[in-house]
Amino acid sequence: MSTLPTRRQQIAFAPITGTSGYVLTGYSWQYELIGYVDSHGNDRVKRVSDWTSADVADITGREIVHQFSVTAPDGRDMLVSLEAAAKLLGFAKSDTGAKKIGSIASAVKTLAKLRMELASIEAQNASYAAKNAEHAADLAACGQEVATLRPEVTVLEPGVESWKMGGLEWIYRGYTAEHMQDYDRQARAARLSAMRDGVTDLKMLALGHTAGRYPAVISAGDLPERIRRQELKISKMN
Repeated sequence: MSTLPTRRQQIAFAPITGTSGYVLTGYSWQYELIGYVDSHGNDRVKRVSDWTSADVADITGREIVHQFSVTAPDGRDMLVSLEAAAKLLGFAKSDTGAKKIGSIASAVKTLAKLRMELASIEAQNASYAAKNAEHAADLAACGQEVATLRPEVTVLEPGVESWKMGGLEWIYRGYTAEHMQDYDRQARAARLSAMRDGVTDLKMLALGHTAGRYPAVISAGDLPERIRRQELKISKMN
């Protein structure tokens, strides 16, 4: 099991003013991502409260991970729990007011999930870009190194040769007829080029690279638009 703790920032929305004059201005959930293996053997990630990032509530003195920002009538900013926020705003006995705060918390959790998914994709793309850059640099260096290599040639029989180079051994079957000599030279050049490519692949594998290039981009699909709509929804919650 692995965890990925990250400090979560407050998400602001249209201020909600309670009957008491207190104003709700923001909310955050301090959570961490925990990797686990489901019953089918698949790798999964879930969010759980991260108590290492908890803050102490201003009123109760207890640690809280669901953190509501409230501004008092005298301008003091306070960090409180959902229950304390409902009481301060005068919603403790109001089903409508309590549901409003609960709706905000639910909406912000959805936004946090969408942002998490987008951040994961962006991080993966950044990783792929870095790996591709490293791959390209090493590929150029290996290619330059093998560009002048020549195989060690052993004639096995007329028209049949063993070529050894850089850990590879190929059998070349040439063309001995006089009228085929131009074609034979072209075939030898193509085989030498292919053999150099093979040696380059071996060197790249020795450097820890996989075959081919890493994916350049993972599409975020409609995530940015869904995030924009969720942010707009939260900003209008009042």
